[in-house]
Amino acid sequence: MAFVMFNTALMLLFRKQIITFFTDDPWIVDMAIVLLWLNLILQPGKMLNMALGQSIVAVGDSRYMMKISIPSQWLVSVGLTYVLGIQLGWGLYGVYAGMILDEYIRGAALYLRWRHHRKRGLFADSGDRGAGALAARAGGVQV
Repeated sequence: MAFVMFNTALMLLFRKQIITFFTDDPWIVDMAIVLLWLNLILQPGKMLNMALGQSIVAVGDSRYMMKISIPSQWLVSVGLTYVLGIQLGWGLYGVYAGMILDEYIRGAALYLRWRHHRKRGLFADSGDRGAGALAARAGGVQV
């Protein structure tokens, strides 16, 4: 996460030079700068999502990951993109706002699931039983 945040901060530091390398249209340059700032907000949510999502899958709880991800991506990301970007006229900023909210909502749900598993001790000893320990305890099929 630190590397991604460092990269994003570096891009923000040299934003004008990077963007004007590709275009000199002031409208696009201004929009790209705002999107870089929004990207700084997006990245921690994305990294949280990726790390927790893969951790939950690794302990055998991939169904929960899918039950959270698919509805969130369709309802929050796509739904808010449509409402904010098109209906309210926010354009690309609305698209980014929908993506940001989707990442943080999924990240929060995955974090709560991870804490739930820790409190129940479902993977405290998974090191000696492999990734299927959670699925076996939950009555699922161990792969």
